[in-house]
Amino acid sequence: MKNSDIKQLVIVCRDYNLNWEQFINPIFIGVETGVLSLLKYKKPIKFICGDNDTINKQQLKILNDQSKIHNFEIITFNKEKDFIDSELAIVTAISKKINFQQIVIVSDGIRWDMLLASINIIKKYECFNPILLGENNYCFLLKAKSEYILAFLPLCTILILSHKCWEKPILK
Repeated sequence: MKNSDIKQLVIVCRDYNLNWEQFINPIFIGVETGVLSLLKYKKPIKFICGDNDTINKQQLKILNDQSKIHNFEIITFNKEKDFIDSELAIVTAISKKINFQQIVIVSDGIRWDMLLASINIIKKYECFNPILLGENNYCFLLKAKSEYILAFLPLCTILILSHKCWEKPILK
C-alpha cells in the first residue's frame, strides 16, 4: 500500500503545537482539550468525543458554537466508563464505518494509568498499526515484516515495543 492510499485516524487529545504536515490523509478526531488544538490550527474535524472532564463551561460553549459552524458532531460519554476517551474515539470511528488504515493518538501527560491504557491500545488495535505521539515521545509496536509510516521527530524518545511483549511467559 502506498502512502497516498493510507488514511490515518488522528485522535488529538492534547492542545500543543505539532508538525501537522506529518500526517497522511488525516481524519481528525478531537478528544478533550485536543479539540481546542484542532480548532486553533484550523484542522477539519470529523467528530469530537469524550467525557469533557478537562473542558470548562466556556470551552464547551466554544465547541458547541464551532460544531454548528464547521458541521462536526459532539459525542459526550459518561464519566464512569471502562475505556479512556481516546479508545472511545477509536470505537466510535469503527462503529461509524470511517475508512482508515492507521491510528495515531496525539497525547502526553503525567498519569501512568492513562499511559498504560494507551500502550494497551497499541496491542488491542494492532491491525491498525497504532502510534502514540507525544510532544517528545513516539511509541509503536514492532512486528516482523511490517511497514510503518514513520515521521522523523527530532529530540524525541522513540519507544518500540516488541510483539513478544504480550506473549505469556513460560513458568517452570
